[in-house]
Amino acid sequence: GTIEIGDVNSGNNRGNTIQVARTLCGPTGGGSGGNGPALRGNGGGAPRGNAPVAQTPRASAIVVDGGNVTNSTTIAISADGGTAISSANGGDGNLAVAVGNGTASAGNGGIANAEANGGTIPLGDINSGGNQGNTIVVQGNGGGGPIAVDGGNVSNSTDLSISADGGTAISTADGGDGNLAVAVGNGDDAAAGNGGIANAEANGGNISLGDINSGNNAGNTILIGG
Repeated sequence: GTIEIGDVNSGNNRGNTIQVARTLCGPTGGGSGGNGPALRGNGGGAPRGNAPVAQTPRASAIVVDGGNVTNSTTIAISADGGTAISSANGGDGNLAVAVGNGTASAGNGGIANAEANGGTIPLGDINSGGNQGNTIVVQGNGGGGPIAVDGGNVSNSTDLSISADGGTAISTADGGDGNLAVAVGNGDDAAAGNGGIANAEANGGNISLGDINSGNNAGNTILIGG
């Protein structure tokens, strides 16, 4: 038979887009002036409270895992020929007698045709490329905290299995054995056990394949701004 498939497009995929803004966390130290006891210097000055404690923002830690971008395209098409068996054998032990102007024939093989040809597969363009990994953007001032970014993996695979092989064709048109044909008369014909005509075909089919594009893939994009 014929299997017709148009364009196959499994490409131009895009990974995740992750944008993280870094900010300062809350202070680690205490507040402003405390409520401790008043102190008076020798000069009899005004009482003072405790001195303010400096505030230190905590540095923010950022951990980003972009995950994996995977694209797999598998095409398996078969239009293989099958098995064809055709038989037109002549019979055995036949007797044919023609007297006069007749024709005698016995056990002649017939005509046998067997075909197991592969089919036709026209296949359009295959595009599994043009894929792009994750886009990760980390922005802002995080106080110098640690940043761990795992962009993940980008993988693309394209597997084609297309077959239009010929099958098995068996054709027989053998003449029979031990046959007798008698024709009496001028110009008369007598035939016995003659082989016939046998045709067998198991040709491979036709595969028409368009362009295959599995390239133009891009990995991860990671931007870290201060």
